[in-house]
Amino acid sequence: MAKSRNAKEIELIESGWGVLAGFNHLLVTLAAKMGLPSGTLYRLGTPEGQETLLAATKAFLAEVAKTVVPVWRTVTSTGQTSKQLITSVQQAGRTVINWAKDLMSKPQFVVTNGMMYRLVIIRGDEFATDAERTFAAVRAEGLRRGYGIPPAEVALLLAQFSQAQLGHLWLVVMHDPISASDGGLEVLAVYRRGDGVECLGMWYADPANQVGRGVAFVFLAPQGVVV
Repeated sequence: MAKSRNAKEIELIESGWGVLAGFNHLLVTLAAKMGLPSGTLYRLGTPEGQETLLAATKAFLAEVAKTVVPVWRTVTSTGQTSKQLITSVQQAGRTVINWAKDLMSKPQFVVTNGMMYRLVIIRGDEFATDAERTFAAVRAEGLRRGYGIPPAEVALLLAQFSQAQLGHLWLVVMHDPISASDGGLEVLAVYRRGDGVECLGMWYADPANQVGRGVAFVFLAPQGVVV
């Protein structure tokens, strides 16, 4: 006796058949365009053919994954000067650390107007061990995923929200490091201290600097993301 299925199950089955039919049509079309002899696709039924198809599909899905990225947050620049942005952040109740002000006084810190930034994050707990969780490793992982390097002004745009709104106690913006007045390389960060004070500060960008599991790192979403 046939199993009685609900509407949701039927919808999933029909969707699956639709994907399968589309995939078969694609294979036939590709075989024709490549001039493969008739019967070539039957080889997919052999163990060797299935292994080849699996490898090709895995490589294809890896490329697709680069364009399917959940955008964490979108912010838009306002054209305000760094001083105006600092005032806005302070009015929102956030403390701006002097070291952060120092970074924002450098020529590398540039503000824009009407630029929309689609942001993604990498969480510190995505790395298995502390030794793997360094500034250089996080940056390399972001580039491997196809993420972009955000401008430093993103930190000030994020700093106008509370940490509760941002959803992370520590957010390090992975812009190109800026040389501080003391000679060290640093990036901007928004965070809440243990005493509850929320700050716009900095993070040492030394490549070997290890980071905690609870830190999240902000990048730009890849071009052409669909989610």
